[in-house]
Amino acid sequence: MKNWFPATMALAVAVRLVAADEDWVSKELDAAAQQIEQRQFALAHDVYRNLAFVHQAAPLNAMAIQQVHNGLAATAGRLKADEARTTSAEFVERAKRLGYVQVGPAWIPPQAKERLSASAAGKLERSVQAKVCPACQGRGVSDCANCQSGIVRCMACNGTGRAGGSPITSRGAPCLICDGRGKTTCLLCKGTGFIVCPKCDGVGTVE
Repeated sequence: MKNWFPATMALAVAVRLVAADEDWVSKELDAAAQQIEQRQFALAHDVYRNLAFVHQAAPLNAMAIQQVHNGLAATAGRLKADEARTTSAEFVERAKRLGYVQVGPAWIPPQAKERLSASAAGKLERSVQAKVCPACQGRGVSDCANCQSGIVRCMACNGTGRAGGSPITSRGAPCLICDGRGKTTCLLCKGTGFIVCPKCDGVGTVE
């Protein structure tokens, strides 16, 4: 089973949404972090994927989209393939309860919709007809090619678990980087075992 990074890595930060409303994005990121803590992985995944859809038309800032990508990778390993491809009824019910309106595949607050430019709204509407991404088969994520289930050999000790990379000359000095294990968390996928699909940027569809 793939690892997933700690929920603290997904805590919300102040973000800004170009041509939309920044407050609701920050709240959605915070909500997704709480859902991960409560092990509601499918719902959290849908929240992140929804923001990924919005990002394609009205870009999030670098910190926010990185948080979305981290969240998509973290939750994908906890879902079945079909769960990662389709938006859950639970997410749609939540969006309606919050008063969100649908624009293409995305659900956003009415005030955010009003601030969308015509081109951004049109791009979201057109994405309903998008095709399943052939690279990730609609999951929005791919297996990380840099590791095995989020774990890589420690480069500091060359996998020996000993300082200096030699189990003979440094027998009494465990590597401080890997704590003597010889393995560390993959920095590319942050231990999740997944990366966001570069072709579809996490939404699972392409035009």
